[in-house]
Amino acid sequence: MQHLFEQSLQIGAGSYFHRWVQHEPGSAFWERINLANRIADLKVPGCYIGGWYDVFGPATLAVFAAFRRGAGSEMARKRSQLNAGPWTHGMSTRGDANFGSAASFNVEQYQNEWFD
Repeated sequence: MQHLFEQSLQIGAGSYFHRWVQHEPGSAFWERINLANRIADLKVPGCYIGGWYDVFGPATLAVFAAFRRGAGSEMARKRSQLNAGPWTHGMSTRGDANFGSAASFNVEQYQNEWFD
């Protein structure tokens, strides 16, 4: 994780990223947007997409599991979906492991179908 953080700083990550890393985990900055504290208030299904090599992958899985257990409505708990595959953040299949064209994923098509 430290390597990814340092690499992001070197390639000039967006200003939002620099703002994020100025705040300690668990600080008021993060608590105001922490979904884990508000899952019971959410009553509509969610569409969760994560990658096995995504820096946010573990958090995506944890939030999805918590949502399926404790969302504020039965519909939200039952109809939420998770799609995870061999991608990095941003759905890239490029990297140390190559899963070939079968691993490609059209996130826009998936989201459109899910919302439909």
